[in-house]
Amino acid sequence: MPQVRTRVRRPAPVSDTLQQLGERIRRARVDSGLSQAQLGAPHFTRAYVSAVELGKVRPAMKSLEFMAGKLGKPVSFFMEDEDTARRRLERDAVAAHAKQLVSEGKAAEAIELLLPQIAETSISSQRARLQRLLGRAYTQARRGPEAVDVLTRALLTFESVDDPEQIARTRAQLGAALIEVPSYGEAESALERALEELSRAVVKDPLLRVHILYNLGVTFYMRGDYRAAAQQFQRAEREGADIGDDRWQAGLLAGMGMSYLALADYEAAVMYFRRSEALFEGIRNKVRAVESRFRLGQSLRAMGQNSKAIELVRSALADARGFRDKALATRISAFHAVQLADVGELDEAIREAAGAQAAADSLNDPVLRVESRVSVAKALAKRDPKKAERVLRDAAALAERTNVGYSFADVYQELSDVLAHNGMAEEALSYSRKAFEVARRGSGR
Repeated sequence: MPQVRTRVRRPAPVSDTLQQLGERIRRARVDSGLSQAQLGAPHFTRAYVSAVELGKVRPAMKSLEFMAGKLGKPVSFFMEDEDTARRRLERDAVAAHAKQLVSEGKAAEAIELLLPQIAETSISSQRARLQRLLGRAYTQARRGPEAVDVLTRALLTFESVDDPEQIARTRAQLGAALIEVPSYGEAESALERALEELSRAVVKDPLLRVHILYNLGVTFYMRGDYRAAAQQFQRAEREGADIGDDRWQAGLLAGMGMSYLALADYEAAVMYFRRSEALFEGIRNKVRAVESRFRLGQSLRAMGQNSKAIELVRSALADARGFRDKALATRISAFHAVQLADVGELDEAIREAAGAQAAADSLNDPVLRVESRVSVAKALAKRDPKKAERVLRDAAALAERTNVGYSFADVYQELSDVLAHNGMAEEALSYSRKAFEVARRGSGR
């Protein structure tokens, strides 16, 4: 049988520090639903625990470690002074609230909350954890360079103390930030190294590996290898089948929808986007729900269901503008201009496309700048094919210069069609071949 300590320890001089320590142990014990006897068993008597809680006995460090372990708290929780405890509680509350804001798609609010807290946190490990969360918020807000910077600083801190779990988590988040920059090769490297760190870390969160696999799928998608992306997403789905987390599931479904949309499997894309929108709505991530609704509209247009597609896209555009998400609103606006041109509403299409181009240029987002120029050219194609040709040449040059060409077979095909219309058959054939090569790489054939 385990020995129970019955020897009465010499009373320690009454002090505020001991009373504070005892009161914290008492509060933690009550919160845990344990009696004094249960907290002490099997090594300490109820009387000993009572004396500690009353500040009459100074517990040895091993005794304190034992009780702290039973209460699920670090020893530092009981030994810090009131100001330190208050700051820790405030920091934990800020981190929890910021995490919730990020999960709801409210990255700007999370950033505003985290920045002053990080500035006030002097302990490097605690600051690095907040920086990792800030990096996630920056990534969601499409502020890739800032995310990379803050995550790199957090990673250096975790590497200095050789914390495998935090290194893995930070590298995984860094990979997501590098996708946003965009720097897909570096992103893939960071994500692969995160998987390596996981192999030597004891991580209780089963979602971490699945998130890394998902983001590897995103890197394939952004490189234009849509079939490989779909396979990677399916791998993530298999490994996370038993997790049952709606936030992860919603993002995965959206990624699969994007892959199948690019592979022209529109029925599969529609199914995945409908499911992802419902899940994003369920977790109150309105921004991602709008993104899924917009992509659903794109899929329905590709299937020839124009009226329903226009209805969905207009709804998504109104919501994106209501959220003041300028990048998302610009992307949806550019697509809506093409829809309007499809149904012959050319004046409105040209106005919508011009507004999207101006917004994209103000954001200085290379992908959006190309997309918006394609929408301008499509709106102009029937009315002013010469001007449409000039706009598409600009879009093609921009796509090639900024290394986003793999995503834009549409640029080359549109330019080929306009050149053919303008009597430039040989150059039209050259761009048609370019479009085919880009599309072939994208399909994985």
